[in-house]
Amino acid sequence: MEPGIVGRDPELRTIGEFLNGLTTSSGVLLLEGEPGIGKTTVWLAGRGEARRRGYRVLSCRPIQTETPLAFVALADLLGPVLDEALTHLPSPQVRALEVALVRAEAGGERPDRRAISAAVLGIIRGIAAVAPVLLAIDDLQWLDRPTARVLEFVIRRLAEEPFGVLATSRTGEEAPFELDRILPPGYPQRLTVGPLSVGSLQPILRSQLGLTFSRLVLLRIHQASGGNPFFALEIAREIRAQGEEPRGAQPLPVPSALSDAARARLAKLSARVRRRLPVVAFLAQPTIGLVDEAFADPERARSDLDRASRAGVIQISGDRIRFSHPLLAAAAGAEATPEQRRRLHRRLAEIVPDPEERARHLALATVRPDAGAAALLDGAARAARARGAPEVAAELSEEAGRLTPRNEEADLTRRRLDAADHYFAAGENERARELLEAVVEAATSRSDRAEALLRLGILRYHADDQAAAVALLEQALENSGDDLILRSEIEQHLSWAVSVAGDIPRGAEHARTALELAERRRDRGALSRALAMVSITNFFLGGGVDTRMMRRSLALEEWNEPIPAEWRPSFLHGYMLKHTSQLPAARDVLEGVRSRLEAQGDEAALPFLLFQLTELECWAGNLERAADYAERGHALAIETGQGLTLAFLLYSRALVDAHRGHTDRARSLAEEGLAIAQRGGLYPAIQFNASVLAFIDLSVGDHPAVHARLGPLADMVASAGMAEPGIVRFVPDEIEALIALGELEGAASILEPFEARARALQRTWSLATAARCRGLLEAAHGNLPTAIGVLEEGLHHHEKVGEPFELARTLLVAGQINRRNRQKRASKQVLERALRIFERLGAPLWAQKARAELARVGIRPSAPLGLTPTEERVAQLVANGKTNREVAAELFLSSRTVEDNLSRIYRKLGVRSRAELARTFASRDGSR
Repeated sequence: MEPGIVGRDPELRTIGEFLNGLTTSSGVLLLEGEPGIGKTTVWLAGRGEARRRGYRVLSCRPIQTETPLAFVALADLLGPVLDEALTHLPSPQVRALEVALVRAEAGGERPDRRAISAAVLGIIRGIAAVAPVLLAIDDLQWLDRPTARVLEFVIRRLAEEPFGVLATSRTGEEAPFELDRILPPGYPQRLTVGPLSVGSLQPILRSQLGLTFSRLVLLRIHQASGGNPFFALEIAREIRAQGEEPRGAQPLPVPSALSDAARARLAKLSARVRRRLPVVAFLAQPTIGLVDEAFADPERARSDLDRASRAGVIQISGDRIRFSHPLLAAAAGAEATPEQRRRLHRRLAEIVPDPEERARHLALATVRPDAGAAALLDGAARAARARGAPEVAAELSEEAGRLTPRNEEADLTRRRLDAADHYFAAGENERARELLEAVVEAATSRSDRAEALLRLGILRYHADDQAAAVALLEQALENSGDDLILRSEIEQHLSWAVSVAGDIPRGAEHARTALELAERRRDRGALSRALAMVSITNFFLGGGVDTRMMRRSLALEEWNEPIPAEWRPSFLHGYMLKHTSQLPAARDVLEGVRSRLEAQGDEAALPFLLFQLTELECWAGNLERAADYAERGHALAIETGQGLTLAFLLYSRALVDAHRGHTDRARSLAEEGLAIAQRGGLYPAIQFNASVLAFIDLSVGDHPAVHARLGPLADMVASAGMAEPGIVRFVPDEIEALIALGELEGAASILEPFEARARALQRTWSLATAARCRGLLEAAHGNLPTAIGVLEEGLHHHEKVGEPFELARTLLVAGQINRRNRQKRASKQVLERALRIFERLGAPLWAQKARAELARVGIRPSAPLGLTPTEERVAQLVANGKTNREVAAELFLSSRTVEDNLSRIYRKLGVRSRAELARTFASRDGSR
């Protein structure tokens, strides 16, 4: 499906499944939603996908002004096929259709509508005999009625043909014919195209307008637009015209095209009713009771609200009130003058029960510094952060700073630092950076400057530049003086920043210093983190897992600290389990971390964790789950402003796509991730993105390109000090490429130390893949029996690892070498197993490699995929979406026989569900 569409994966999956079903029977899918919500974008993607599959697509996009014109949509639908199709129709039908489409004079006779309908039916049936047919209609509500009558006739009579209708329709608009009436029960299939998520709006605004908004402003755009991409784009254009983002209490600009429509709705109300509405707009959770309290005449206020409700401006449900659309709320609030707004906010601060909302109204009502108001806002900010709302806490802290008297310097500095922390957690990096740089500039004490520099360093290594981060952290250390707590924190951050900037030995030195300081501090959290940091840097350097140190770290771990996921001892424990081939244990630990972070509402900590889970599930063969993690992590990284972390999530998405054979999209994602990582000096992300690009090259057989990418990468990783074989997973691909290129000495020079470290540390995955490489190298030297023996040892290691894709790769190599050794039956056996695994995983490029090798073996299989003819037919029908009962009816079998066949099919193919079976057949058929 179209790779450039953002935030519509569920809709695109539904369309894909709908198109799958059209190969054997008819269907109708109706995309419904409000104007501007994105129905046409999804429809275009579905139309394009049908064309890519070889379906014949007949398309029209009627508009409102064409509705009175007879058969105008039918002419658009049939235009590309009409000339050819008419030659196959009876002359009365040809005559009737040509007159209807104004291709011939009517003469004295009016064309018979039944003849027109029969002609269209004949045309579509003729096309459907060759390929599935899709009628694609955008804005069904504007279809002219004569065309609609013809389509009713056609749709009713094509229930058993490979034919479908994909149409869009506006919610609330009446279509020219009722699909429910003309179709069997359960049809049409309806899909509501709803609002986009916050994370999906950002890439749309960036791609179409070249704008990137802070998370807080993005949230406000999302709220004001109701997630409607058209409205969001209009609001974004208005912000661009203003020249800067609105901050704090500044109202969001509403474009005249949208605000005029909203104001026109409000203008139908009396002036008195309109004066009530700003109160509803300003309240976070407006209720009848609060509005009654806000006014001196509650009975009249309630009557006025009823009038607004009858006019459709607001909706009242029990005691709750809400505007019919967020744009109406924005327009109602904008009608109040600045002084009226301050008075209303002052009144609301007196009556709202929630402390945070009370503080916000007080801030909006206060112009001059006020120590009492500042203290109230400070407390509300802490409460907001404690409940996992950093974006709210940021605005409250900044307002607290604005209202802090200038002579209270300590409170002012602390509130600015707090605001920066909250903005950073909310993904508002630019605003956080502005506040921190202001503190550095204004600081009169070295400790305040060190605190601000520390936070700036943390921000930079998450946002954009590792080298700048290290420099800032070193400046912070110089200014920290004798502050033990501050120095300990700075050393810990330096350990991480220096390591990911490409100097792991120096990072380990900072980790050891941080541990010494933490031992002196006697702070459980700091000590726990320092122990974990020493453990992980030692692991990177090839020292293995220090189990005793990690146990101590985990025993001291505290979860109430707002720290990055990659600093948490439990995360680092799961990370080491993952890279030592203990995938089930790693999954349990990392999922536990995810659950805790989600419960705490710490979204900023999730992207890096989701990158790790994506990789884990991809290795474990769970590509769907991996894709879900990658998509969610990518969206969260964008939402929370983690520019450098985004490089890891782009790699994650590319990794899944590369395994699934979507090479163009995978390459695009990885190249974007690589560019981000290179700009920011983020060495691990450079490694990952370059390695997945090399994997794509390997998948398509471009060995020179593999070596061109991985040769320099091996040198870079070695210079960084990385010596843990479980992390440098690109090494086997480089060795395989060198062997394919005939550079056997170069391959051996890389393989030997990799094997040695794998044996010394007993890394199962590394031993398995090293054996695969050794087998290839021995075979390249002509030692085929030795190669086969080594590969058998490798397969033994693979069985312990639980990484099916890597197992299948080694089976593929074993099949190749057995064939060369004239062991055809052994070759066929392992190649068929490799093929089953690749097909079950949905890895078509590698499945094709296995098929090509099977073809070279020259032994014809008894049936496709090892199935009997009956099993093959049952499997194909089930893969196409048929139920057991439908399969039984079509093949004249009993339902019990279908169930028994399906059980054997699942066992033979190694699949566990209908979805996996469908993927297996799609992979096989797509490669033919």
